[in-house]
Amino acid sequence: MRQVRWAFNFGVWEPLEGEWCRALQSVQVEEKERIQKFRYQDDAKASLIGRIMLRKFLSSVSNVKGKDLILTRTDRGKPVLEGESPQCGSWDYNVSHSGSWTVLAASCDGPVGVDVMKTRDSRIQRLGEFFRLMRRQFTAKEWSCIHGAGSDPQQLSTFHRHWALKESYVKAVGTGLGIDLQTLEFHIKGEPTEEVVVCDTTIKIDGAKDDRWNFEEMLLDCEHVVSVALLDGNSQTEAFVKLDIAEILSDPDSQLRNTEKEDWILFKNSEPIKPF
Repeated sequence: MRQVRWAFNFGVWEPLEGEWCRALQSVQVEEKERIQKFRYQDDAKASLIGRIMLRKFLSSVSNVKGKDLILTRTDRGKPVLEGESPQCGSWDYNVSHSGSWTVLAASCDGPVGVDVMKTRDSRIQRLGEFFRLMRRQFTAKEWSCIHGAGSDPQQLSTFHRHWALKESYVKAVGTGLGIDLQTLEFHIKGEPTEEVVVCDTTIKIDGAKDDRWNFEEMLLDCEHVVSVALLDGNSQTEAFVKLDIAEILSDPDSQLRNTEKEDWILFKNSEPIKPF
């Protein structure tokens, strides 16, 4: 195993009390406290699943059982396993969530970044005004590709596809670098689907093509696109494996302690639906 691609649709997950309490007990106390501060249930679910995915992955590539994992952060905010084992040290990994999905990508073949984007947005009433506000984030050729995509929904979908590509690259090279997104120019060719992973997109950085970077794109459903950026990655193309809640919570060493009713009450009292 040299590549990992996991995805979970938290948008359709309606947790039972036991599931939610067990999930919360799977993460560290400070993570649990942070998650319980979210105003909306979807934000809490997205963040919690991301942490469990990361812990599940790190446990699978180390000698540390899930219940014994202690995560710390680098000076750039990346979560890492405390006293990281040699096995983990050879892996790079990244988590993202948007819309209804949380995703994780990991690679043994170099730096990796992942970003998932919802390609539809009912909040955008005036597409021209929205694009005007985002003008400086894309090059002239990228805007030509976006505007040439067809109808307004198709243009918006192409916009978010470009955005996911840029974010996946930024995450792969490291957070906090203040990259000018207009210095990145993507040239998209194939059309990703739920069955087909596109890997023929190329990038120019400051006007020069950089063949060291590989990009994998696919649809998780008709409204979500995911992009993975790999530096010097191999040519093997990986599709995302869609996990269910039983697989997410499958750690055999994780045992549900006494249900903490307050945890469930806090979740149920948070707002179930975002107004946007």
